[in-house]
Amino acid sequence: MSTDPRTIAVFTGSLRPDGVSAATAHSAKAALPAHLRAVDVDFSGFPLYDPRLHLMAPGDPEGADLPEPVRAAFRLVRDSAGVLVVTPEYNYGVPGPLKNALDWLSRPAYKSVFAGRPVAVMSASPSPAGAVRAQGALKTVLGGMMAQVFVYPEVALAGPFSKRGEDGGLADPAARERVTALVQAFAASL
Repeated sequence: MSTDPRTIAVFTGSLRPDGVSAATAHSAKAALPAHLRAVDVDFSGFPLYDPRLHLMAPGDPEGADLPEPVRAAFRLVRDSAGVLVVTPEYNYGVPGPLKNALDWLSRPAYKSVFAGRPVAVMSASPSPAGAVRAQGALKTVLGGMMAQVFVYPEVALAGPFSKRGEDGGLADPAARERVTALVQAFAASL
């Protein structure tokens, strides 16, 4: 299957549907230009990463003995024009479920589905730091996966800027503007 130039694969780092990452992702998806559509990557059913199960040939996850949720996420990322990751911060780092998903998708080393893939990163947290430490750690992980991390002024929404609005997105207009600016610049770069 070829890349779908209209699809952006979206990873929301928290599994909480009412969390600040979900609100940020909601606003980001709403800001996509009309010719693009967001598709959420569901990694909630991923088992813990086990490299013994990850003996696939490069680019052939269909023939590997991988769990179906992993194969589905692989196909979604592989067929997308780009990836958007929105993360909160857990104990100064990337949340375990998100890191686990990236570990599953990081193989084969240096030739993973993320190699050369454009990826935009945002973070949000009710803490004063806005999950900036997690965002930095996430960019390091993505760099190790050979992803093309989109370079843009960081969107790290902190405290009141990360509050959820009634529509499910961000409540703060300035926060929405920052998210929209990053998303539109990312879309224009694809």
